Amino acid sequence: MANIFDIIVIGAGPAGCMAAYTLARAGIKPLLLEKERFPRYKPCGGGLVERARKLIPFDISDTIERECPQINISLLGSNLSFKTIHTKSIISMIMRDSFDRLLAESARAAGTRIEYATKVHNLNMESDHVTVSCDKGIFRSGFVICATGAVNRLLKTNEFTDQRYLIPAIEYEVHVPFADFLKLKDTVRFDFDIIPSGYAWIFPKKEHLSIGLLNIGRGGKNLHHLMQAYLQRLNINHIESVERHGFMIPVSPRPALVYQNRILLVGDAAGVADPLTAEGISSAIQTGIAAARAIIDGAAEVQKVASAYKSHVYNTFHHELRISRFIARIFYHNPRLRTSLLRHHAANLTKAMIKIFDGEATYKSLVCTPANYLKLLTSK
Repeated sequence: MANIFDIIVIGAGPAGCMAAYTLARAGIKPLLLEKERFPRYKPCGGGLVERARKLIPFDISDTIERECPQINISLLGSNLSFKTIHTKSIISMIMRDSFDRLLAESARAAGTRIEYATKVHNLNMESDHVTVSCDKGIFRSGFVICATGAVNRLLKTNEFTDQRYLIPAIEYEVHVPFADFLKLKDTVRFDFDIIPSGYAWIFPKKEHLSIGLLNIGRGGKNLHHLMQAYLQRLNINHIESVERHGFMIPVSPRPALVYQNRILLVGDAAGVADPLTAEGISSAIQTGIAAARAIIDGAAEVQKVASAYKSHVYNTFHHELRISRFIARIFYHNPRLRTSLLRHHAANLTKAMIKIFDGEATYKSLVCTPANYLKLLTSK
C-alpha cells in the first residue's frame, strides 16, 4: 500500500521549502522529499537580493554571512570602474547549506514531514493522483510540486518539453590571507571582459570569498582557465584553500509548460532565473509560494489549480524574462555598446538594477517609462 499525502514536494531548495512552508501554514501537511542529507553544500553564488528576503515571512538573519551596501562594476578591458554605495544592503551574502537548512526546518516547524537522503526514482501520473517511487517506498498524492533544479531526469520521462537555455557557471570558495581578504570583504564585485559573453563576480562571505564566472553564451570548457586569469588580475597570488564547483543555470523558461496533470514545476525546474543577472533565488521562492497558493486557492481542483498557476507564471515572468533576455543579448554580445553605456550612464543603470534587486521596480516598469530614457539622455 502506498503512503498517501495531499501534496508531495520534491527538492528542499528555496522553491520547494517555501512551497511546503506555505502549504503547511495553510493547514495542509505536505511531504517534502530531498535526495541529500542536510546540511549539504549547494553550488550557488549565494547573493540574496532584497526582493527575495521580502518574500520570506520569517527571520533569516542568522544565515546572513555579510551585508553588502556597496557594488563595484568594472570593465577590465577598458580599465573602467564604477562604485555604488547604497543606504542599505544591496545584496545579502549567504551559504546555501545553512540557508536551505533554515528554510527546511521552518517548513518542518510549520507541519511539513521531511524525508532527507531520499532519491525519487519515478513519477507515475494517473487521472486522480500521482505515484512517487523513491528510496523510502511508494507515496501517493493529489499533486506534486517539482523543485528538482536545473538538471533532473524525472521530468524527461513525464512529457515535459524542455527548451530551457542553460548556461554554465563555476564558483570557487576561496580562503586567502587575511590582508587580501580585507581588501575585498566590503564590496560586491561584478567584472566584465574576463569572459566575452558573461561576467565574473566576487561575493565576500564571513571569512572567505565566493568567486565565480558564468558564460551567457553556450559552452564552458575554458571557464577554469579564465578563472585563473581572473585571480591573477585580482592579485590573488596565494590561496590558502579552495573548493571548485560547476553548475548550470536555466535562463529561459519551459515553453508555456510549467504544469501538467497534477505536477507543478517551480524554480530552476521551470526555468525562471533572470537572463541578465542569472539570479534565481527570488524567482524560485516566488514560484514555490505561487504553486502552493494555487493548490490552496484552487481547493485542489485540477483545472482551477492549473489555471491559477499558469496565470501567475505568465503574468509575473513572461514579459520580465523576455525583456531581460533582450537586454542580455545587447549587453553581453556587444562589448563596445556595453562599454559606452556604462561609461556614460553607469550611475543611472546601477540605480535601476538596485530597484529591481529591491523589488521596487521591474524590467517592464523601467523599460515602459519614457522618463527613464530622458534621464539616460541627460545624465553625464
